[in-house]
Amino acid sequence: MSLHLVIGGVRSGKSELAERLAGGAGAPVCFVATGSPSDPEMVERIARHRRRRPVGWRTVESDDPPAVLGVAPPPPAPPRRRAAPPLPAPPPQAAPDETVVVDGIGSWVARLMVAEGLWTDAEIAALGQDGETGWERLLDQVRAFAHAAATRPGLTVVVAEEGGLGLVPQGAGARRYLDLMGEAMQLLAKAAGQVQLVVAGQVIELEPVASRPRQAPAPRAGPAPAVAPPSPADGPEAATGPIPMPGAQPVHGPASSPAARAGAVPAASDLPATGRVDLPARPGPEQHAPSEPDLPGPSSPELPDGSGQEPSRAAQGPPGPGPGRRDEAAGPTLPGKGGASLPVAAAARAIPTKLRLHGDTVAAPGQLDFAVNVIPGGPPAWLRGELLAAVNHAGSYPDQRPAIAALADRHGRDPGEVLPTNGSAEAFWLLATVLRPARPVVVHPSFTEPEVAMRVAGHTVQRAYRRPESFALDPDAVPDEADLLVVGNPNNPTGNLDRADQVASLARPGRVLVVDEAFMEFTEGEAESLAGRGELPGLVVVRSLTKLWALPGVRAGYLLCAPDLAATLRAARQPWSVNNVACAALAACAGDRTTASRVAERVAAAREELVRALGRLPGVRVWPSAANFLLLQVPAGPAVRSGLAERGIAVRPADSFPGLGPDYVRVAVRSPEDNRRLATTLREVLG
Repeated sequence: MSLHLVIGGVRSGKSELAERLAGGAGAPVCFVATGSPSDPEMVERIARHRRRRPVGWRTVESDDPPAVLGVAPPPPAPPRRRAAPPLPAPPPQAAPDETVVVDGIGSWVARLMVAEGLWTDAEIAALGQDGETGWERLLDQVRAFAHAAATRPGLTVVVAEEGGLGLVPQGAGARRYLDLMGEAMQLLAKAAGQVQLVVAGQVIELEPVASRPRQAPAPRAGPAPAVAPPSPADGPEAATGPIPMPGAQPVHGPASSPAARAGAVPAASDLPATGRVDLPARPGPEQHAPSEPDLPGPSSPELPDGSGQEPSRAAQGPPGPGPGRRDEAAGPTLPGKGGASLPVAAAARAIPTKLRLHGDTVAAPGQLDFAVNVIPGGPPAWLRGELLAAVNHAGSYPDQRPAIAALADRHGRDPGEVLPTNGSAEAFWLLATVLRPARPVVVHPSFTEPEVAMRVAGHTVQRAYRRPESFALDPDAVPDEADLLVVGNPNNPTGNLDRADQVASLARPGRVLVVDEAFMEFTEGEAESLAGRGELPGLVVVRSLTKLWALPGVRAGYLLCAPDLAATLRAARQPWSVNNVACAALAACAGDRTTASRVAERVAAAREELVRALGRLPGVRVWPSAANFLLLQVPAGPAVRSGLAERGIAVRPADSFPGLGPDYVRVAVRSPEDNRRLATTLREVLG
């Protein structure tokens, strides 16, 4: 039905208002009394409240309101500063159609603080890494409770104690309590359909966050370029003309800064000595996609350098069969209506299974997941609030403009150079569909989805390889004829962070250079990023919120490129491919200037500790990394993976990355406690 939030101070009349609201709802009432009869004064207070309630109401005495609503408890937190008090037996749950009154959340929040090791008797105490983690875990439980209260069939009235209007307490624990209560009330208010503040028995209506219309950011100075797809009146060439590769000069505007809350194993022998290898050419439909027509365009395209020369094949379509004809090599067909035949591309069926392996399919239920290189624990609390608020706009079509404006400001680019995507994977598939390279090259070992996308689109892919010992980028391994080049920086799975000038040297007129920067936010100051280098010819930078922001289920990514290429990609994609929640995530993360650096610092510290621990194990080689994962080489890799799995730990097999053998595994960097468990268990498996 809805969540009704009542806020008030001590003896303000907040409980009386909540009881009147519940009595007028016309449904059975379950009253959740969260106060604990720990002393005679509280016993008197609880008895007085009980006498005031109607006889027919059902009372549940529990300081665990989520359990009353049927919210499953989170996994137990690792032990921190002090032991958490044992939980009592689960309280009775409310019926779905009952009106539920939760009279106070303060005792619940206080208990969670103890459970998460956040309470301290010291006057001054820094939170530290464990404290930050506990803080986020606590707010995650508040968020889950708010969601359950707002979405259950019956009315839920929550009474929250307003404690932030008085003096700031001297003790660190009390200050943390007030801060957490304030953040908890904000999360509840965002989920509530109605919010009321009670002061001296008087009720003040507050506008609930859920009902506020979203406002787009103020436009940047100067005329805004069009970011919508061309209309039919613009003619077909407006959407499908050839793609000039060189980029345009970026527009640099003022950056906004909204504050956010404060060597024993030998190297692989299967790498080609030359550093490059051509995949076998595939006949028929796998040479190109015959079902896709050529992109029409003017007969004499003019390049931005004024040469007037024909653009590279990467900007054109392959020779098609022509209207009214079917390519004789079009492969198998499906019977169509009236006896016609529908061509079926065989390219997708020819993709090796290993290339489609991703870390999210490795871990079994209950295993500690080191296979997925996503920050554990989910997104930060403030970002979760933005995502939940975006769900309230599910009745509206997605509007990408606020996200585009925020991303453009973030990277100093023009809005016309920004294209939000359904995760970074959509960017690679969209590029593979629109571009028509004669010689596409992917630098390996690396993320395999760009190669898969190109092969499914019918392109013959050539592989270039990093240096076998260090996995450093080798520009000499890239053929000069490559007109589409894909490279990762930092590279997955090797973790290399290549110099920006070295990667930029691969850009040239007539070539599209795609740089996968999904892990760049883990690097200090993003100093090696090319995201702001709009002047480089043919540069496409692909970014993702999946890894550092822990949003794999939201599918939020974007690419930065020249405005003409962005317009063509925009016109060629399906509409509304980036949903409201993803748009909100892109806008929120682009506007934040502190979270990424804090997470990166925490990951770097945990990573260095894990490197030292793994480096002491016999027969294990660890490569340096700039991201939240490490590449390892272990003796008898498949047996080691099985031994870890039997002991409840999943790691990522790395032999699906071209150029790596079965003794390679990739492990994510998790919390220090999880990392120590990995090192200890791996030592046990190795014997």
